[in-house]
Formats: sequence, structure tokens, C-alpha cells
Amino acid sequence: MAKTARSDLRTQAATVRARLGDKAFPMKATFKPHVKTFIATQTKFEASAAAIDAAEQAKRDALAAVGEADDDLDGSVDAYADELSHDGLGPRLNPFKPFSKRSPSEVKEMAYATEVEVVRAVVAAVDKKKPPAAVKKAGKACLAKAAAVEKALAGYGKTATAYQRALVDREARMPEMQKALKTLKAHAASAYADDEATVKTLFAPPEAMQAPKKRRPRAKSTEKAAAEKAATNGAPAPT
Repeated sequence: MAKTARSDLRTQAATVRARLGDKAFPMKATFKPHVKTFIATQTKFEASAAAIDAAEQAKRDALAAVGEADDDLDGSVDAYADELSHDGLGPRLNPFKPFSKRSPSEVKEMAYATEVEVVRAVVAAVDKKKPPAAVKKAGKACLAKAAAVEKALAGYGKTATAYQRALVDREARMPEMQKALKTLKAHAASAYADDEATVKTLFAPPEAMQAPKKRRPRAKSTEKAAAEKAATNGAPAPT
């Protein structure tokens, strides 16, 4: 089921429940048991949907933490490269050349986990040369930042797993929620056979679901996007 359909189901179920709880709703005794059953189902479904919201935010926060840790690692890689060059252990243009096939700039562009592995390998290779204290200190700083990235990645992995579990739980409850709405509507039609307006009002789509969908803007071509970016930066557009 599409994301929009899932969101619509959640909104519709919550709206029906709110209307049922309105004091102005003409609740009939014969309809109350069916309302109670519906509310029980909607409560569980809403909880599962809310759990996804929380899990998704936690995943975003964890990913942001990974990015921040990686930024710190990149900074320590630059500082380490400067120390290697300053002490003559590596050429100025690529201080990592004697110890790795990757330059500092290439290392910083690697995937998070891969960068951690390469940084550790470079520091280990440098340490075999018995470097000066300043280089040794900069290497330790790199290792500490690499460990922080690794820890952040582990944290992100946990939140990503929690998010997937929340999705599975919500997906499992969707058929039950759809059935509950359908069943409630059938019982409402029977209980309010002489009051069609009440049934229509109770199950009328929420305003957000009735609003016309906005058309998505067409994606810009690569050439046009590049030209606009170049113009914004004051550079000549690509030919």
C-alpha cells in the first residue's frame, strides 16, 4: 500500500473516532458495542503509527549523529595529514602516499565504515615507522574519532532496526483497521437506517483527504540544473 494510502487510513480512522466522541453525535445504544470494538482497534493502530513516527525521528537523529562524528573524523584526518607532511613522513600534496593508496581527500569521501577502516590502517602503517610524538598524538586523535564514528554507526543500526520493526507492526495492523472501518460502517448503516445523513457525516473523508492533490513540479534536466547552479555561484554555465 502506498504511503499516502496508509496516511489516509490513519487520518480517516482518527477522524471517525473523533466524530464518535463528539457530544453532538446521536449515539444509539445498539451502536455502542460496535463503537467500542472499533475504538479498541483504532487505539492499537494509532499506537503503531505513532511508534513509526518516533522511530523515524530517532533514526534521523542517529544519522545526524553519524554525520557529526564523521565531520570530526575528517577534521582529524586533515590534522594528521598536516603532521605527516610537517615531519617529512609524506609528500605535501599527498601525505598518505607512503602508507595508503588513498589520499586524505579520498579517504574523507569514503563511506563512513570504510573511512574508519582506512584511517585505522593508515595510523597502523605510520606507527610502524616510529613517528615523532606530534604525529603519534595526531594518530591517536584519528583513532578516537574513528571509534566515535563506529559507535554512532552502531547506534544508527539499532534505530534503523527499530524503525523496520515498527513498520512491520503497523503493516500487520492495517488490514484489521480497514476491516474495522468497513464493519463499523455496515453497523452504522443498520443502526441509523432512518438517518442516512448521520452515517454520511460520520464517514465523510477528512478535509485533508478531500483537498485536490498538488501536481509535482517536473524534475529539471541535469544541464539546466547545472547551469542554474553555476549562475548562482557566479561561474560560467557548462557548455
